[in-house]
Amino acid sequence: MPPTEDHPTAERLTQYWIEVDLSTTVLQGYASSHGVGLGCGVTAHGHDDALHLLRLMIFRDGPVLPVRRIVEDIDISALDSVLVQPRVTDPAPRGVWFPPLTSEPPA
Repeated sequence: MPPTEDHPTAERLTQYWIEVDLSTTVLQGYASSHGVGLGCGVTAHGHDDALHLLRLMIFRDGPVLPVRRIVEDIDISALDSVLVQPRVTDPAPRGVWFPPLTSEPPA
């Protein structure tokens, strides 16, 4: 929830674009099977929360791919207009908005 007059201490949510390391064939195959080859869009309370949501919602019980780059306050209009933008789900609430998921983020 963004800070408001009624909730001045509410933590601001930030949109992150997280790219994973695809430097080996094994990593490329694993990333493809999890739908993260293009990157992941996450809205979170901070950097650590974004990585936590990525572990919980994308990689679940499997190994987490090494992170290559994290962009804070990503401008979604700057992302791929053919492969990413049409599949972005609502980036406003806390959670993963790309790749599209069917489950809700944990509380």
